[in-house]
Amino acid sequence: VERINREAAAGEDEQRLEALYRSPVWNDIGFTLAAMRYWRSWLLLDRHRISATPGDLEEAQRGFQTTLALIVYPGLARGSWLGLGYTALAVGKIEMARSWFDRVAMTEIALAKHARNELELLDTMETETEIVLNVTLTPEQADELENQALALLQRHSKHLDGASRAAERLLNLEQAGELSLDRVLRLLRYRDEIIGHHIGPMGFLVSAENALAHQQYYSATEKYRSFFKDISESRAIEFADFRLQYIRALLGADLTEQALAQLDRIRDEQVSDPSSFYQLRFVATARLYAQGGSSSARQSLAAQAVALGKMKVASFVSALFS
Repeated sequence: VERINREAAAGEDEQRLEALYRSPVWNDIGFTLAAMRYWRSWLLLDRHRISATPGDLEEAQRGFQTTLALIVYPGLARGSWLGLGYTALAVGKIEMARSWFDRVAMTEIALAKHARNELELLDTMETETEIVLNVTLTPEQADELENQALALLQRHSKHLDGASRAAERLLNLEQAGELSLDRVLRLLRYRDEIIGHHIGPMGFLVSAENALAHQQYYSATEKYRSFFKDISESRAIEFADFRLQYIRALLGADLTEQALAQLDRIRDEQVSDPSSFYQLRFVATARLYAQGGSSSARQSLAAQAVALGKMKVASFVSALFS
C-alpha cells in the first residue's frame, strides 16, 4: 500500500518517479515486502513439520523461490537456498536437498554451518552404525551421539527414515551405560518417532509412556513391568519417577494391590515430587478399602491421610467413589 501511495503521489512526473525509485525509502519498502515473504515461508515450513497442514510445503517453496530471485538482497536469497533444501528434504528429494545445502555450505554466511550440519546428517542416514558392546565413551563422544540421534529423530518423516539410524546411536549409548535419565527425558520428546525401534530397555519405557498417554493401561503396565525387570536396582532408583507412572497405569487398570506393591518399592525422597507419591498411595489405599477393606485397611487409609497433611485430597476421594 505504501508503495502504491508513493507512486500515485509522484504521478506522471518522471523525475519524481526516478527519485522515488532510487530513494532509501523505496529500497526499505522492497526489502520489507521480500522479508515478509521470506519469513512467512519459514513459518509455513515449520508448521508443516509440526502438523503437516496441507498446502504449507508448496506455499513455502513458492515463497523461497520468489525471494531466491531477489539478488539485490543476497542474505534473503542465500537463506532461500537453505529453505529450498529443507522443502526438498521434506518430500524425500535427497539429492536436490544436497545441492541446495551444498550451495549454502560453500558461502561464508552464518547459515553455512547449518547447511554443513544437514549434509553431515544426510551422510549419517546413509551409513549404518556398528553396535559396539562394552565400549567406553568419553562425555564428548556420548554428547555427540545423543545430538546426532535427536537431530535424526527431528528430521524423521514418512519420506525420510531418521529413526533407524537414531536407534543405532541410542543403542550404543545404552551399551556404554551413557543413556542417563536426562538423555531419556530429552529422547521422550520424540516418542512417536523412536517407538518400535530396538534401543534396549528404554524401548519398553518409550512404549509404556506412549500407551499411558493413550490410556491403554494394561499395555502400559506390561511395558513398565518389562522395563523395570530389565534394569538394575540402582538404575531403577534413578528412574523412580517412571515407577510412579507405572503405578498410575496400574491404578488405571484397576490393579490396586499391584500398585501398592510398587509403591512399597520406592521412598518419597527418591522422586522429584513427593506429593505425587503420597497422593498415589492415598488413592491406592482408599480404593482397596472401597473394594471391601478391613479394619487394618481403614487404619492404613487414616495414616495416609495424615501423611498427606495439608494437601487437598477431596478431589481424589470424590473421584474414587463417584
